[in-house]
Amino acid sequence: MVPDFRPGHESSDIHAAAVYLHSSRGIDAKRIGLVGLSFGGYLSLLTASKYPGAFAAVVDFFGPTDLAALYHDAKPFQAAIAHRVGGSPEEKPEDYNYWSRRTIVDGIS
Repeated sequence: MVPDFRPGHESSDIHAAAVYLHSSRGIDAKRIGLVGLSFGGYLSLLTASKYPGAFAAVVDFFGPTDLAALYHDAKPFQAAIAHRVGGSPEEKPEDYNYWSRRTIVDGIS
């Protein structure tokens, strides 16, 4: 079972903002997009993948798409990544795969 990825709860807040905008007068729902830098880019992809069709465009500037690669390449952040995912990539390979946005990019529309 994949654990609740601790930072993932932000995506429901982002989606709620989009729902509000979709229902607002004077807002063209076909022009609502997401833009994020670093972790914000990751959240943009995560949100778009969790709520397909809610956004017209998604721009990810330097957001991590492979958490296992990030874990191995960003040594100062290993403890934080392992804490959020629930262990190292060797301990939790399925979870790292599940939460890596590279695995779902084709599903974003």
